[in-house]
Amino acid sequence: MGNLKLAADIVAKEIAALVAACPEMADDEDLKRDMIEGETSAKEFLRWATREYLAAKGLAEGAAESAKTLAARKARFERRQEAFKLSARRIWELAGKVKQELPEGTLNTRKGTEYAHITDEDFLPDRFLKKEPKKAEILAALKAGETVPGATLKRGDPPFVITAS
Repeated sequence: MGNLKLAADIVAKEIAALVAACPEMADDEDLKRDMIEGETSAKEFLRWATREYLAAKGLAEGAAESAKTLAARKARFERRQEAFKLSARRIWELAGKVKQELPEGTLNTRKGTEYAHITDEDFLPDRFLKKEPKKAEILAALKAGETVPGATLKRGDPPFVITAS
């Protein structure tokens, strides 16, 4: 793994940077203890950071799965909401479209919102059209060695990867 002897102040500064990036970590007792002791070696810090990364990754994945479940549930409730609204509107229209004030709520209509209805995009002036770069095509051209005015081929920063062993 190489020489991982670092000055305690470097590790302490990195821990302080973590707290600055994630203020909720300020209440982490293990973190405070490490900062106070200042004896943490780079290897110990990397082991700790890897464990914390993997724990946070697991929590994020769990939250994502919960979000999917909640999104599906939300969609079901929204479909149900729209079905009841449509059914109530039909009955309300058959009853003569009279404003109904009920203990549960009020049924009525409002003036519709104005919007631009596009009948034929081909006739719209350029000032009303969006123009966006075709990034995938530009990338392919640059990789093929073409010169594309206004664009260059650039490589992003190398990703830093942590995997569970």
